[in-house]
Amino acid sequence: MKPSLPAIFLMGALSAMTLQDASAQIKPKISTELRSVQATEHSRPIIKALTPKGCLRSGDVVRILGKHFGDRSASALSYGIALRHQRNTVRVENVMSWAPEAISFVLPSQLTANTYVVGLMRGGQWQSNTDTSLTVCDSQLALDTSKPEYKDDSDQAQAEAPRDRNDSASNEDNLHSSIPRDSLSPQAYSAPPFPEIPSSNKNKRALLNDVVAKELLVISWTNDEADQLALQLKPLGLRIKRREKLDALGIIINTVSVPSSQPLPDTLLQLKNAMPDLWVDYNHWFRLLNSSNPKTWFFDAMAWTKAHRYCVGLNASAEKQKNNQSQFFKVGLIDTGIAEIDSLPQAQIKRKSFLVAGQKMPPPDHGTAIASLLLGEGLVSSNGLLPRIEIYSAKVFKYDKNKGAQTTAELIIRALNWMAAEKIRVVNLSLGGKKNILIELAINKLSSEGVSVVAAVGKDKKNQAFYPAQNPQVIAVDAIDVAGKPLNKASKKAPLKKDVLAPGVDLWLMDASGRYRYQTGSSFAAPIISGLLALAIAQGADDKKTVEHLKQETRFGKLWQTQTRCRYAGK
Repeated sequence: MKPSLPAIFLMGALSAMTLQDASAQIKPKISTELRSVQATEHSRPIIKALTPKGCLRSGDVVRILGKHFGDRSASALSYGIALRHQRNTVRVENVMSWAPEAISFVLPSQLTANTYVVGLMRGGQWQSNTDTSLTVCDSQLALDTSKPEYKDDSDQAQAEAPRDRNDSASNEDNLHSSIPRDSLSPQAYSAPPFPEIPSSNKNKRALLNDVVAKELLVISWTNDEADQLALQLKPLGLRIKRREKLDALGIIINTVSVPSSQPLPDTLLQLKNAMPDLWVDYNHWFRLLNSSNPKTWFFDAMAWTKAHRYCVGLNASAEKQKNNQSQFFKVGLIDTGIAEIDSLPQAQIKRKSFLVAGQKMPPPDHGTAIASLLLGEGLVSSNGLLPRIEIYSAKVFKYDKNKGAQTTAELIIRALNWMAAEKIRVVNLSLGGKKNILIELAINKLSSEGVSVVAAVGKDKKNQAFYPAQNPQVIAVDAIDVAGKPLNKASKKAPLKKDVLAPGVDLWLMDASGRYRYQTGSSFAAPIISGLLALAIAQGADDKKTVEHLKQETRFGKLWQTQTRCRYAGK
């Protein structure tokens, strides 16, 4: 049956109304998209700088700094990165991260040794400025190892102004011309780890007990990045309070001042959202891991003999002695400092303080106890683990009347840099605190260069494990008593990484006055393993295999008599 004329007319009218409504709905959407595209066209990407500078190789990570890069996932901003040399254009496939003001990518393998213009393209057309270039070389250039620079501004001081990029005579601009190609460099990571951001106000208040108030730490890879950071922080109400170049680690550490009006966790989250590639974390407090409940024992349980104490392998080679290098194997100690008393062999202790002049310090009992454990009274002693080593003592702990001895992530990183510069093979950290990704970065650097980092195991009152012992690259040591019972108990809710167990309960050790007393803690178990590793490395053993041998072993003397074949050669 055919519809009547009025019915057809009504259907037509309804259809017309439907089309008008649809048109009315579509127009605003089209208009919005058009305005978005027009806005995009007026905000073309601007490239301001590339890092690192100097000669690069295929596989290196390059960062583009600038603005208006947009979100790569948005269809209106589907840029690609291109490198052009004369008529040859190479598209970049391996992009690590993309943010509105920073892009990280890996240099393609097909590049030859030339200078390439870097830019962003879309639809075969260059969209960005084309006045920024990089140089690809055949060979790897080493880092400039000029003297580190340390700047410590007062709370009222302003961050230093960026240097003139056109000053080709500036040596500082070339200080970090090439990012170190090892586990410290950014290409070892898909992105920086995300620091802990407390979810509740209660957790935020608890966090303040573990971190330095009004401070964040940021790592930069080059001077240009550090200068760019200062500019990026300014609109956020932040400024660089201190900056130091750590040449041995190949980084620049920036201490960022955060106003009291800005909550620290919120500020850190804001920074990570604005700059996803930023290596940033709190400036965590770290504390000593000793106990105040001592009793009795030590050497007999280890079956430690004169053959171990005076092992000839701990003496440096004749070649090193001829070149006026150290006569002894060097062990690093990042701690309170060591007392300058006649009871210790002062000639075998090299000191460096990382504290500000006039800063209140705790008594050096803790560091002195460890030094007496390792050295005893030196070459004439019978009470030191290894009297023929040399200790490099980094003083990093300051004193707070409410919290006692404590140090910061910043000072630990600076001390690790000194250890790297002095070519220390074994570093002892008898301290603990919250996980800090910047300390882990520095430790990974040392580990990649064959340095053994030993740390004491511990946990806080909430059963949360202390770092850096829980870092996979660190040898974690817990203390045991005479019965072999561990000092720190692990559980399913609070797991603890323990690589090695060593005596650490009731050890007869020296205090800062030169008197001996019983002391307990994983703080004193860790240097036993540091000493054993020093002995192993001096004998030419592999440190990683050595740790495997040490696991579950408590009678170290018997083990080492077999492992190292040390023989007593007289004092």
